[in-house]
Amino acid sequence: MNRIVLERSIPSPANPPEGCKFHTRCSKCMECCKHVAPKQKEIEPGHYVVCHLYDDVPEVSAAPVAAAQDAE
Repeated sequence: MNRIVLERSIPSPANPPEGCKFHTRCSKCMECCKHVAPKQKEIEPGHYVVCHLYDDVPEVSAAPVAAAQDAE
């Protein structure tokens, strides 16, 4: 398993930055990360992300999963 080591500055928990709380130490930080907090999104059943990198990835719909469980 490859370990990800976060670098750069660690934000103050008492005074967190605007936008994404990780943007000060993220190697893939984009301009929108500095100003807009990302929303939580379910990209696979049970797998959630909170990152602007996944803004264009469609969210998983719970309806087909629920319908499949009802059919059992």
